[in-house]
Amino acid sequence: KITLSQTGTYQIRSIATSFKASEPIELKVLPQGKKIASVSWDSKSEPKYFKSGDRILNDGKNAEISFHSEGWTGSNEPFRLTLKMEDEIQIDSLLIGTLFNPSAWIYPSASIKLLVQKVNGVSTEKEFEIKVAGEMNEQRHKYVTLNLNETAERIQMEFLPNELPEQHPGAGTPSWIFLDELIIY
Repeated sequence: KITLSQTGTYQIRSIATSFKASEPIELKVLPQGKKIASVSWDSKSEPKYFKSGDRILNDGKNAEISFHSEGWTGSNEPFRLTLKMEDEIQIDSLLIGTLFNPSAWIYPSASIKLLVQKVNGVSTEKEFEIKVAGEMNEQRHKYVTLNLNETAERIQMEFLPNELPEQHPGAGTPSWIFLDELIIY
């Protein structure tokens, strides 16, 4: 067991005396985010990959790399989440933990519409495109940062998966999006 308490990016490899060292893996230790009081799934039906529900999206634990692990929520259909803070807070950015595994058609590429709601009832709409790039045989936990610079009590997030890219064997079908952590700074 390894415990890392300093923020930063670490390269780790395993070494056994009679074997070659493994390929290095990268591990990011992120600073503590601001408190999210609750995360709720607002879509009509839960996705096929919803093993641990909403709570895994802000439990402070990275999911294992396999999409079969409990730490991921995944869908290839449009879905909506709502983040609620205890009070209105300044939000500089929202960090989204995603899984990247193109060989399993998990290709975080989507349009995201945000409705940022303040205590006084005023709302702001923002739109983002996310597209994580990499090699077809890669399997990684990647982070996407959305710069908000807003004060908010609640954020409604609507994810609209894009189609898999032309070079992918499943081109033209919706990509799967797997989410892990949602962190506010």
